[in-house]
Amino acid sequence: MKKAALIIFGTALSLAILFVAGNFLSGFFDINTRQIPKQTMPFKTQIEQDFDYVFDIIKNDYPYTEALKQYTGYDFLADYDKHKAHVMQAKNKTEFFFLMDDVLKKLNNQHTHMMTKADVEYGIGIYSQSRHDDYRWQIYTDLTRDPILKQNYATEIGLTKEQEAELRKQKIAEHDAKLQSDQPPPSLSFSVIDDKLAYLRVPEMTHYSQLYDEDVSTLMGYLTTAKNYPVLIIDIRGNEGGDTRYWTNFLLPRIIKQPYSLKLLSFYKNGPHIKAYTKDKELKPINLDEIKRIIPVSNTLADILTNFEGYLTQDIQVNPSPQSIHFNGKIYLLVDHQVYSSAETLAIFAKNTHFATLIGEQTGGDGIGTDPMIVILPNTHFAMRFSKQLGVDPEGNINEFHPTMPNYVVKHTSGSAKHTRLVDDPAIKKAIELSGF
Repeated sequence: MKKAALIIFGTALSLAILFVAGNFLSGFFDINTRQIPKQTMPFKTQIEQDFDYVFDIIKNDYPYTEALKQYTGYDFLADYDKHKAHVMQAKNKTEFFFLMDDVLKKLNNQHTHMMTKADVEYGIGIYSQSRHDDYRWQIYTDLTRDPILKQNYATEIGLTKEQEAELRKQKIAEHDAKLQSDQPPPSLSFSVIDDKLAYLRVPEMTHYSQLYDEDVSTLMGYLTTAKNYPVLIIDIRGNEGGDTRYWTNFLLPRIIKQPYSLKLLSFYKNGPHIKAYTKDKELKPINLDEIKRIIPVSNTLADILTNFEGYLTQDIQVNPSPQSIHFNGKIYLLVDHQVYSSAETLAIFAKNTHFATLIGEQTGGDGIGTDPMIVILPNTHFAMRFSKQLGVDPEGNINEFHPTMPNYVVKHTSGSAKHTRLVDDPAIKKAIELSGF
């Protein structure tokens, strides 16, 4: 998922979007065009205003512009005129969508982008189940009540209905082909390596609402076998995220023998969208002396935080469930550069609570905080998503720019897909070596 072109709401969940969200939203984008108000504003004025709307969000709400400048030397905000000139080339709404997304890609943040139809479908599908006092319910309401947005996303952006149908067929065919190949399956899988180590592959953090009794039964079947081995390898390489509750509520509670907890900090600016989000929350003011009692604060971090209004703590608590196997052996967590978002949160949690030893590559980052914000552009009515908080790990690192470094670095590892036998996988070889086999 790292720095992909147009990022689906969780690329690892794209098939869930095809099958679940597609059925959930059947007929949703079929609207009466008489419901759509006529736009009298000149097109160039529309997109100019929408560009400024997006730019103001990046300037006032988005958390990473100062950090991007500090760590890479790139000043996104200083290029206002260049960004605007790029977008103003658009001759129609479709061109505007892609040109605006070009600009957002310069932020190099996978959570910040123009939303495709697949993104919108998935967002509506999962946010429909939010509590009515949750900000995600308001996002769901906004997405489902905008007739122009519905018209925009009647097909995937830039595709006709026929092209979209063909693309959907291709994706399903590719999925079926993968199932027939030697590639790792797209869902939870289990193996025993050389009759010595249990191996559990977790390719995605499935949304908690999409887990069913058979998922629990499948996991427990795997774990019941794993309990008989002295080593458990959990492989999340290639896992681009999804729902944190997958591992906090579903996976780890059925493995661990004792409670684990971790406190993470998220910092917020004072732009209008962030103010609306934090107004009912107990935002703590930026007080470096107080913050230093929780995490180390470098001069760079202190300088960045001068642009922020306050912070919230995220307390992650994971307890053994009644079904836990109370695994008593050694646990290794395999990671790579694709581990991102909620999968990255697991990597941070594992490393800092020491419930597992990390092996592999440095991760992808941006795993601290909650779901990104979604807004609808006022004139073109496209949806846009952006990170809303700056997450800092227990070592005082901004996670987006300093992703998790494993305990043991094994370079050029990308999961078991390139290895006919698991035992030939370099990261698994390292786990075997560390286990003394």
